[in-house]
Amino acid sequence: MKNVKVKEVKKWTVGMPVILALLIIFGGTYVLLGHTRTVSATGVCVAKIPRDKFSITLQIQTLDRNAAVSLRAAQAAADDVARRIRTIEDSTLEIQTTNLFSFEKTEWRNNSAIPLGIQSQIDLEVTSSNRETINAVLEIAKNVPNAQIFPQNMRNFSSREVTDKATEDCLQTAIQDARDKAFALASGDGERLGRLVSAQFGTAQPPHGIMPRVMAMRADMGGGGGGEFLQSAEGDLSIRVEATFRIK
Repeated sequence: MKNVKVKEVKKWTVGMPVILALLIIFGGTYVLLGHTRTVSATGVCVAKIPRDKFSITLQIQTLDRNAAVSLRAAQAAADDVARRIRTIEDSTLEIQTTNLFSFEKTEWRNNSAIPLGIQSQIDLEVTSSNRETINAVLEIAKNVPNAQIFPQNMRNFSSREVTDKATEDCLQTAIQDARDKAFALASGDGERLGRLVSAQFGTAQPPHGIMPRVMAMRADMGGGGGGEFLQSAEGDLSIRVEATFRIK
């Protein structure tokens, strides 16, 4: 049973037992402030957010004794990969460079660090609404010469547009839930519910990035290979609204 606080500023006797019972059931607050009367209630919504996007990061690495040569080779390989990927017929396809750096690569031999050269790395993130596009990207990555390419972070996530729409719809549902409960509180005493005067809400959902989830991936860059998405198709969204309505 919920603890309910009822604040009363002027004398009120008619129908109070009914109101108290409804407050306990719906978790609301009935407030009388002079001639301004309000009723508060909590509305909730739990919904699913479809994960409509897929992405993968390709780590492109090159190695050379000369730093400039290593970096140029990595850039050339990245340009080659991007050019091949853009031949895929997919209007939702997006490619962006997310990382670029070089460092001296060493190997330990007989307790000594042996320099191997300068390794350069460029990361390309490929995003699409089509899962098959990501599989095609993996096939392309196998056949690019003069560079080592490692697929990383295959993800299935909700786009910002889908997340914002789901959040807006769920918020409206939570407000309506609060309104229904407030209506029951007000009508229990023969009163009419008025307009919404204030509301506070909070959300709970998986980490979004906005809502990326790292997928388990199986890829064999030397053979048949391919990627496998193992995550569920939807993410959870929960909204709780504390709403206050005027009593007419």
